[in-house]
Amino acid sequence: MNRKSTIARGARGQVCLAVLTATILGAMISFAGFTWKFSHALGFAATLQEALLPALFSALFSALFLVLIAAGFHPIALAVQKRKKSSAEEQINLLQTIINTIPCPIFYKDANGLYLGCNPAFERFMGLSEHAITGKTVYDIAPGELADIYHKADLELLNAPGVQQYETSVLHADGSLHDVLFTKAAFFDLSGKTAGMVGVMLDITERKKTQRIAERNEATLRQIIDLVPHMIFVKDREGKFLLANRAVAARYSTTVEAITGKTQAEVHENKEQLERILQNDRKVMESGKTLFIPEESYVDANGELHYLQATKVPFHTNGENVEAVLGIAIDITERKRIENALRQSEEMLRESEALYRSVVENIEDVFYRTDKDGFITMASPSAFRYYGAPLEQLIGKHIGDFWVYPEERAQMLQQIARDGVVHDYEVRIRKWDGSPAFVSVTSSLRKDGQGNILGIEGIIRDITERKKAEEEHTLLVRAIEQVDEAIIITDANWKIQFANPAFERLTGYSRQEAVGMHTRVLKSDKHEKGFYGKVRETLLRGDTWTGRITNRKKNGATYDAVGTASAIRDSSGAISNYISIHRDITRELQLENQLRQSQKMEALGTLAGGIAHDFNNILGIIMGYTQLALNDSGSPPPAFTTRLDKVLQATYRAKELVQQILAFSRRTEQQKIPLQLGTIVKEAMLILRPSLPSTIEIKTEVASNATILADPTQMHQVLMNLCTNAAHAMEEKGGVLAVSLADIELPAEHSLSLKGLQAGRYVQLTVSDSGQGIDPSIMDSIFDPFFTTKEPGKGTGLGLSVVHGVVKSHGGAIRVESTPEKGSTFSVLFPVMQNDCVPLQEAEAIAPACGLERVLVVDDEPVLAEMVQQMLTELGYAAVSKTSALQALDAVRNQPAQKPFDLVITDMTMPRFTGVELARKLSSLHPEIPIILMTGYSEKIDAEKAGEMGIASFLLKPVSLNKMAKTVREVLDQRKAS
Repeated sequence: MNRKSTIARGARGQVCLAVLTATILGAMISFAGFTWKFSHALGFAATLQEALLPALFSALFSALFLVLIAAGFHPIALAVQKRKKSSAEEQINLLQTIINTIPCPIFYKDANGLYLGCNPAFERFMGLSEHAITGKTVYDIAPGELADIYHKADLELLNAPGVQQYETSVLHADGSLHDVLFTKAAFFDLSGKTAGMVGVMLDITERKKTQRIAERNEATLRQIIDLVPHMIFVKDREGKFLLANRAVAARYSTTVEAITGKTQAEVHENKEQLERILQNDRKVMESGKTLFIPEESYVDANGELHYLQATKVPFHTNGENVEAVLGIAIDITERKRIENALRQSEEMLRESEALYRSVVENIEDVFYRTDKDGFITMASPSAFRYYGAPLEQLIGKHIGDFWVYPEERAQMLQQIARDGVVHDYEVRIRKWDGSPAFVSVTSSLRKDGQGNILGIEGIIRDITERKKAEEEHTLLVRAIEQVDEAIIITDANWKIQFANPAFERLTGYSRQEAVGMHTRVLKSDKHEKGFYGKVRETLLRGDTWTGRITNRKKNGATYDAVGTASAIRDSSGAISNYISIHRDITRELQLENQLRQSQKMEALGTLAGGIAHDFNNILGIIMGYTQLALNDSGSPPPAFTTRLDKVLQATYRAKELVQQILAFSRRTEQQKIPLQLGTIVKEAMLILRPSLPSTIEIKTEVASNATILADPTQMHQVLMNLCTNAAHAMEEKGGVLAVSLADIELPAEHSLSLKGLQAGRYVQLTVSDSGQGIDPSIMDSIFDPFFTTKEPGKGTGLGLSVVHGVVKSHGGAIRVESTPEKGSTFSVLFPVMQNDCVPLQEAEAIAPACGLERVLVVDDEPVLAEMVQQMLTELGYAAVSKTSALQALDAVRNQPAQKPFDLVITDMTMPRFTGVELARKLSSLHPEIPIILMTGYSEKIDAEKAGEMGIASFLLKPVSLNKMAKTVREVLDQRKAS
């Protein structure tokens, strides 16, 4: 291995390292991003920040450092390499060691999708060794459906190199399907050509499971709210109830459905109380701070006095704008009664301590009393049920031992010292066994008859379940806000009551717009009659409906979704609400259409290959006999010679057309060549004419012979797409399709519509129609991928986007002029080459006789075999023709010793066995006989592969007499020289 190849291998290794590092880094960032979002949803972001972020940033800076070494400091690395003479093999070993130690599965493939290798993590995941997958494709190691997905993604990456990321399923070594995040990137050889790809797999199976669990909890949100015994509500600035649970409805002797959407003024009779309530609401919304209302009174519908304790918090519904207030109110009437009873008991205690103790010992909440130093001197029997310890063990304990956070007790004592009492002070305490609990403390100073402070006494109420319900409510709301699926909750009449952010993104309606609207605003005309009725019938039966649905967005566009809907029933079994979840599958359906289009093109390619083989055989016969006729005619009249020359020109034109068909169907490699666009225009219009209705008149004007550097197939594609679109615009009323080609000179200052083009000579291709024209509102979108105004089945939305891409890749520009109901004109400009070229191959001169050797011709087409024999005879050779491989083998085995065959010319596609197999058998019999292989078309053989097999030369049909003479002579002369 020389020094240049060593450096090249080292460079390639550095490039691979850079690509691999960037790919792994992308996967890490994607996973970290999800983990960060999900941690916020579950409420442990702080823990994650301490545990994950240091490791993530460490990995991030390590990866960036490797990228700088592989890419940014490449010149320095080469200098150090040169100075220290370190070998490229060491760099490659280092790269392989890094790949092998990465815990994520990693693989790499060549440009043809064949595996080049993988790391041990990939082997463990797939259950296959690196040796078993090397040289294989995804179809060798994965099920067909999954392999199709991987293969399509690989093709997209190789055709548009960059970094690719997508989620899919992968069959694990244990036989189960795992959800996997793929991150892949293309890498290049030293010439800049795409050499292959590197992929990293991240197993996200557990993450997906967690998401599905969160989604199952959403349907119960409303039921949980209604089960809470306290009043829960949300009101806007006008006092309208946006949300209310059953406890709120019961207060006003009505139902949840009846009160939702009404203002409090419509249901609250006491104007003085109403103004105080609304004033508190406005204070919360304007200040953005939580308001705690220890006590407020109201008279119910029966005239009974009640007391409420309320907490009101600002409800953020649009970023930082406070638009509503969320409130939780607890009926403390019973507690007030108890407090009043306690106060009365204190007065009565002077007369009867026994009566006082009787009241205390029978209350559900814990009554306690401490001395002025905080030591417990008395506790109600309920303390045993709550704390789990006998009263005798509690008496004498310092009450501060039960507080989880001492600062909370200090704040409460300050408030008692200031106000003499504290109501419903919520704190966290520790039970006798050490378990935490939430309690609400109402306490006051205990004084003697002279006003001296003896200690503190009060009531402790367990609110653990209430706090737990509040946390669950918050968690469920956050979960619904975070999911990607659109979720709406309606009332029993299908009026929207709740919509999550995903619904806003999908439909274009804000949540403020959506609430109160009927779901019929989403209804599209894409479903058959009775579709929505069947959905309602399914829900009324108590079943869950699941299926595909097409809905309409706010802007009138439609989207396809997989929907799930179910009914929510109240305690009586009646339907109170409906919940619906939509997952947008518009992009998935577009990809399915692309796949079907790709399959159609593959079928077209297969058909084109078969046609090309037979057609080239026919062209070979026409070409060969025409040249023989010219050679045999002696001194024919000029008109006779001219006519035969025209036949040859037509065969050359037909040969080029076959090559264009193969290129269009991706059967041959596409490349830019000097080309007269006028020739393409004429040929394309001949192909297009039979496919158009007779109501469309075609006018063609080619006034340019200039040469451009272009791919003939792509030029065909541009012209055919533009003409097809024009024909669609006139399919109802007919019209005129005009195609013209002209030379133009673009000045230094030209129209903004041709921005990016330099001044100079251009060829302008113009395609115009007299159809319905283009709506000005969509003019800016016509070149966007997948944009189409055609009905389903009449277009993919890719035609004009392909035209735009081809024109840009050829250094040109495209502009559109259109008037509704009058037609459209597309003008395409291509830069002209400095030197013109001959557009088509001209007929070649008849070659003179140039040999006396003995040649065997093999072709299963008798006419073609006889024609090649006659061509060689005209050239002076002793030619023999056979029409099967078996006849050819017999002829070689039985050849006379005095006159052996000097050369064999064989066709590729023949019955029994191919020309390649015949060549192998002949070589085993007489290795000294050179072989020329001919074919009309074959995917299995080309000139390079033929040379590797030892075949002397390779010819593509049709073969001219001059080409045949030159090739035969070269092969025979080379044999003599060897």
